[in-house]
Amino acid sequence: MKCICDNCEQEFLLEAKDIKHRAIDELMINVSYFECSNCKQKYIIECVDQYILKEQRRYLRLSRQNGKNESTMKALKNMKVHSDRLKLNIIDLL
Repeated sequence: MKCICDNCEQEFLLEAKDIKHRAIDELMINVSYFECSNCKQKYIIECVDQYILKEQRRYLRLSRQNGKNESTMKALKNMKVHSDRLKLNIIDLL
């Protein structure tokens, strides 16, 4: 996939092998991210902690039972908000 860095505006090709995974044990968070090949700016793809795992299970259960409805959409929104907060807190730890 072609990407353009927000920091240096360099275009680069992102391949699966470029995605890095890191466990931040003290926070019990697993992070997937990639870096700009030019300036090394980091971009977080996902942050997963115990809350996200719990909400994913809840979402799967609700979607199997009811399809997409208000409850499943709320679970997705909660995961998104929580994940965004995690990203802000851990970007400097990578």
